[in-house]
Amino acid sequence: MTDPSFKPMHVTVRREHCLGNGGLGRFWILPGSRDRAKQIAETYFHDFEVISSPRGHDGYIGKYDGPDGTVVDIGVISTGMGAPSVDIIATEMIKLGAKVL
Repeated sequence: MTDPSFKPMHVTVRREHCLGNGGLGRFWILPGSRDRAKQIAETYFHDFEVISSPRGHDGYIGKYDGPDGTVVDIGVISTGMGAPSVDIIATEMIKLGAKVL
């Protein structure tokens, strides 16, 4: 459902941030809280980059070392509170090319 002409209104993630994992796409975690997204990135990711959002939907992309030594491209982005907000963020991410949420 990637839409090449899509311009997101709520997230500052770009299409290239959704790439990774040998064509499978970056794996995304979607907590509600901006602070929780930051905590997840700081605790579990290495070599991460912050993608700030003026709307509070901050994203972090980086690498995660799996238990078997596999390095995984991973990201986390806050959705905000409530199902409508989750729907907006998930829809924008999918239109940008996110495959695994």
